[in-house]
Amino acid sequence: MVGAFCGSLSNTPNAQLRWVESLAASGMKPVLAPRAPSGNAPGCGLWTTENTHSIDVHRDDETVVLLVGRPWRLDQPAHGVALSAAELARQFMSEGTSLLSRLGGTFAFSLVRPQEGEAVLAIDRFSVENLFYVLNGPELAWSTRLAQLAAHPLVAYRVTPQAVFEYLYFHCVPGPGTIHAGVQRLLPGHYLHHRAGQTVIKAHWKPQYRALNTEAQIPAPATLPDVIEAAVARHERPGPQACFLSGGLDSSTVTGLAAKRHPGDVTAFTIGFRAPGYDEMEYARTVARHFNVRHIDYYVTPEDIVDSLPELVTAFDGPFGNASAVPTYFCARLAREHGFSSLLAGDGGDELFGGNSRYGTQLIFEQYQKLPAAVRTALLEPLGRSLPDWARRGIAGKAVSYIRQASTPLPDRLMNWNLLNWITPDTFLSGDFLAGIDQTLPLRRLGEMYELAQDVATTDRLLHLDLRLTLADSDLPKVRRMAAHAGVEVDFPLLDEAVFDYAASLPATAKVSRRALRPAFREAFADFLPAETLNKGKQGFGLPFGLWLREHVGLREFASSQLEALETRGVLRRGFRADFLSGRLQAHPAYYGVLVWILMTLALWLDSSPARLQA
Repeated sequence: MVGAFCGSLSNTPNAQLRWVESLAASGMKPVLAPRAPSGNAPGCGLWTTENTHSIDVHRDDETVVLLVGRPWRLDQPAHGVALSAAELARQFMSEGTSLLSRLGGTFAFSLVRPQEGEAVLAIDRFSVENLFYVLNGPELAWSTRLAQLAAHPLVAYRVTPQAVFEYLYFHCVPGPGTIHAGVQRLLPGHYLHHRAGQTVIKAHWKPQYRALNTEAQIPAPATLPDVIEAAVARHERPGPQACFLSGGLDSSTVTGLAAKRHPGDVTAFTIGFRAPGYDEMEYARTVARHFNVRHIDYYVTPEDIVDSLPELVTAFDGPFGNASAVPTYFCARLAREHGFSSLLAGDGGDELFGGNSRYGTQLIFEQYQKLPAAVRTALLEPLGRSLPDWARRGIAGKAVSYIRQASTPLPDRLMNWNLLNWITPDTFLSGDFLAGIDQTLPLRRLGEMYELAQDVATTDRLLHLDLRLTLADSDLPKVRRMAAHAGVEVDFPLLDEAVFDYAASLPATAKVSRRALRPAFREAFADFLPAETLNKGKQGFGLPFGLWLREHVGLREFASSQLEALETRGVLRRGFRADFLSGRLQAHPAYYGVLVWILMTLALWLDSSPARLQA
């Protein structure tokens, strides 16, 4: 269903023979067979998957374009009408890289001029699509799938402990890095231009938030439904519509607007969990009744995890620690079983309109930073440290906790509850594995991402950070890869350029206030969504893995065997597994189950990949 493409520019084509053989073995077919260098131009080869409608190929005397996704021009009347690879080639040759700033939609493409030894790689603004590349002077190779590129001679399936450590810290490997040494990923809204052995990597789009202290006009909340409805229309596929429906604000909004546009011709799919505090099925059913859409549901079980997870991990471009991938897959599979090949999803709303509870929490902590520095550093913080344990109870204990957290600046404060702060690496990772790892690097990477958004409100800086870490690195790969594995394509109307521009123009207080999350969004849809949806708390799509792990013997044995495999590989300390599964996990299954999950999926991915973990 979802195709892939690869390409290379090389002055030493014989060295890539092994890679070409690997691509052929994986089903890739040449669009441009590898050719030897000529003159100043390196040799070139281009490949795509066979028999897929999701890759558009254009080839003329000068240019070859390989395109996945649906790009469109934002500056022309036919906004939302996808460009073909041929149109993209023609317009690019006329306008050059300046065209990229005027492209919307979702896309990844490579434009190659073989005779010139020139290649341009680009992806969309939010990294719905991905492009991986390996670069060494004049040598350049790229692919939309990491597994295919990882076999390139410049990579040779090398996985470093540092990359694994970053995965354990973030539950994914943040871009532009990947799990494979030497392979990079284009960041959202970026392009790479390679010519004559010189390479430039730049942003073709940067988020523009409302500047601090601006007096620009505030958009009227009443217009937001129109903006999002137009986005839904642009992202629909022909035929009956199908939607992911969790029961939260975003999926309910997208489902409702699709139903408004296609009365009686929308089907919504929902996954439930038979575990207290995790199931949102009744909210989803309320939305389905409210908008009169057909509703189909499925309850995921512990057995589903044991049966499906070893296969599902292979769909990702590296180890992936977001447990909601499993229900996402079963939801997409359910849609496929009922005849749908595409789904509309609500991802992005929280990161545009301020829907995560941590945004409000950080605003409370930021109030502390407004106190005079002398009061903070000379009085409150020393006082908090000097209190005896018996005094750290009740209100005093809460005050000490507040001071401790608030005195840590952003963005480091976001990681106060990171698992690796509460289960320190030397208590569960082997000494040999930790040797040579820079444990401060993840926080430095986080700081670099946070600094990219300056002169805007704290809320907008947090939203910008989540565009990278939560969306581009986690949620979008989760939904896209799991849906593709089920044979379904996904569109994200809330990540439409017009929706983002509207949200970014709002003042920060319209997204997160001291009293509410997403006040502007809730006001705009107050007469459209069910009251139960508007008033429900944020829950998400969490899998009750920790609870099931404590109660389900088969699942616990499955997880234990994966942790034992990491002991054998020298990643985990001997003895940690048994103590952890019988101790901390039993006491706090929801929290500590996350560590088991990210370790378990790491073990499964390493087992499924030819990658060599290199000390």
